[in-house]
Amino acid sequence: MTTSVPPKAEERLLDEPSFPMVYVTDLLKAFVKAVRAHQLYMSNNPMHARSLEAVEDAVRERALHRAVLFENLQVSPGRRPHRIMITVTLSFRGQRESADEESSDTPRSRVEAAAKAAVTVLDRLMTDHSVALEGAKIVDAFDREFAFIAVQGLGGRETLLLTGSSQIKESAERAAVFAVLDATNRWTDARRPT
Repeated sequence: MTTSVPPKAEERLLDEPSFPMVYVTDLLKAFVKAVRAHQLYMSNNPMHARSLEAVEDAVRERALHRAVLFENLQVSPGRRPHRIMITVTLSFRGQRESADEESSDTPRSRVEAAAKAAVTVLDRLMTDHSVALEGAKIVDAFDREFAFIAVQGLGGRETLLLTGSSQIKESAERAAVFAVLDATNRWTDARRPT
């Protein structure tokens, strides 16, 4: 017995990804090779370990091609009592840029200042596009604290709300900078010249 599948009433087309498909195919090829080696070789065989290292290397290589890279974060006393100065340094296409932001010495203000400094640096580095901080917050979830950031990405005719998060491990300021990068990494990567 055969049955026919009725045609879809509405064809759904997916948007083109914001990154070259070769990235996905290369990572999938490395993953398939690792799965095969994992199935074929015992865990004490060097080929087993090499296959897992190959996947790690492929992912690491792709991660190093990110458009914007974190360079440094410095928190120092502000010009007045109960104030701090946050300096964020990022790099884009080999160009390093820093921005300072002064704020009151409260947990919320520190996160907002670090995010604002990171967005200021991004705005300077992305000469053809612009970004603006919408907000920064410390969020409790899953028995952990996270920095949650919202950024407006402005480029051409499009305006996108970009969101990012990062678990607070070393400091809330560092997590805020990483959350900004999390929010903007694909957006900046898609606008990077090839």
